[in-house]
Amino acid sequence: MIGDYDGLAIRSATKVTEKMIAAATNLKVIGRAGIGVDNVDIPAATAKGVIVMNTPFGNSITTAEHAIAMMFALARARSPPPTPRPRPASGRRTASWASRSPARRSA
Repeated sequence: MIGDYDGLAIRSATKVTEKMIAAATNLKVIGRAGIGVDNVDIPAATAKGVIVMNTPFGNSITTAEHAIAMMFALARARSPPPTPRPRPASGRRTASWASRSPARRSA
């Protein structure tokens, strides 16, 4: 099955052995998502002309983006919905501020 693949994208748990590389007739590249390539048989890949590369900071950028998105979601879920402003009592609706001044009340 691996003989038809042009490339492999692997994680830390995936082991690429010499036997797998030998069975891959079209394999050109092995890409590791994360830091390090200790789970790939580098000498076997080099002997066959297969490029082995990794993406050391790809996961940290994605993790940071996800953390910010989750903070926004949490802030949105935690904020209370806007409440309508209470309407003034019916007596105050028609009163003017001038009629409530301290000078008029004492007179």
